[in-house]
Amino acid sequence: MPQYRKMLYHLTVDGNKQSKPELDEQEFEEIGFVVMDSLNLTIPIRITIWQNGFLKFITGIVTKVDLLMKYIVLKLIINKEH
Repeated sequence: MPQYRKMLYHLTVDGNKQSKPELDEQEFEEIGFVVMDSLNLTIPIRITIWQNGFLKFITGIVTKVDLLMKYIVLKLIINKEH
């Protein structure tokens, strides 16, 4: 029975996975504007991250942008409403 449960769990998880989204040049440009606005004006933004087939959402304010290494640093905002 435990093997059946494990197999059923994996089928459910694998069935919910999404393929990695592909962004075009215009979408990258729009993201760049939003990131720089957050950095310069301390505006909170919501970022969607694709990780192992699943989308994760993070809300924060951009505190650093490294164009050479292609990463950003966020000050996380914790939503206390939930």
